[in-house]
Amino acid sequence: AYTALKQGFENTAAFYLAKALPVINEHGFGYLLQKESMLGFKDPQTALPLLIFAREKEIEPDFVNSLLASDFSDVTYHPGYTLWVRSFGPLEVWRGNHRVRSKEWKRDKARQMMMLLAGRGDGWLSRDVLMDALWPEHDSEAAQRSFKVVLNALNQVLAPERPRGAETFFIERRQNLYRLNPLANIQMDTDWFEANKDSDDINIMKEAIDLYRGRYFEGCPFQENLIAEEQYY
Repeated sequence: AYTALKQGFENTAAFYLAKALPVINEHGFGYLLQKESMLGFKDPQTALPLLIFAREKEIEPDFVNSLLASDFSDVTYHPGYTLWVRSFGPLEVWRGNHRVRSKEWKRDKARQMMMLLAGRGDGWLSRDVLMDALWPEHDSEAAQRSFKVVLNALNQVLAPERPRGAETFFIERRQNLYRLNPLANIQMDTDWFEANKDSDDINIMKEAIDLYRGRYFEGCPFQENLIAEEQYY
């Protein structure tokens, strides 16, 4: 079902899901679609596009809705992977196991916009704040044009296979406010560092400390916009 849906064969995907989901439900194997396991997906986010598709096709709807968090009731598109962000040192991003290469960014401003959003966590940033940081030399009209182009470029980097017309997932918009979507599984090295740097387990603490591979967003051209985090680290 996963392979068929990935290749665009929706009827085939629906056929296999109609066979598999009742068996999964009957035998209590729902965890295979929710957690990392030896028999399931390494990244549990992989199953979300399947579950959203099954809900759309009304395949085992009660069971599927029980597997999908209530927050996903209005979500119609999910890219199917965790986003990993390294902020200690130069920005690095992974889509699941795929490291985003330099040439994939296409625009350096897209990298910089990602730094600003990631540095804010799940807090909102206004379009004006983002434009002032990225294009301080532009007038408002020129900055707005550039903002639209770069935002589209960043969305393309984070979810290159997003179907035409589908809502963006990793970046959430509310009028002129933007943030990284708290529903997305976005793993930041700083979060793991914070949670484990004082661990009683010396091995875990060492792993946390080893994450520190350079200054916070090293090379960021607008450190003043990240001053609180920069001073802390």
